[in-house]
Amino acid sequence: MPKETVSSKLRLRQYEIYQDEERRYGIAYPIVKEKVKQSINLLNELSKYYKEMDANTISSESNKESTFKLKTTYDYRNLMMYEGRIADIYWSQILKAFNKLCPEFKFVSRNNTLNSHNRNASDEVNALLNYGYAVLESEVRKDLNSISLDPSISFLHELSNSRAPLVYDIQELYRWLVDLSVIQLLEEKKLKRLILS
Repeated sequence: MPKETVSSKLRLRQYEIYQDEERRYGIAYPIVKEKVKQSINLLNELSKYYKEMDANTISSESNKESTFKLKTTYDYRNLMMYEGRIADIYWSQILKAFNKLCPEFKFVSRNNTLNSHNRNASDEVNALLNYGYAVLESEVRKDLNSISLDPSISFLHELSNSRAPLVYDIQELYRWLVDLSVIQLLEEKKLKRLILS
């Protein structure tokens, strides 16, 4: 990363693209497409070692979607619904690996006790995922700041006060690394169950 931030022209360009629906969607769509691709790749790889997993489930669901429709409608709601359906299938499969490795952790889904923040994990696996995603968020935020992009102006996630949706946009591309890291950590069998209150 550069030692100093780059020109403000990049940030101005970011604002221009955000205001142009077609160009904005031209960034949002590939983010979702790449996230789905990485999710399928990870499940395919894990299914070689965890026979309980069915990587074909997520592949067949992603193939059912009309790629042309997603590319041409500029419908963010539809795009996010698609991403959500794929995420549901992804987590229904990946939880099988978590539960095979550590059934005592009783991982049921990707959630937390308050359903509002990435803290207050409902189990040990969610606590590990939360930690990994927090590290990822910090790294993405640092990199965006170093090249002068405005973290509050995104292309995929909705704008929100006191949030950094561009960070979440970029995070989507790398979440699978956190998921894989947690699985690798659980495979080492060095973690013990904690009592979470």
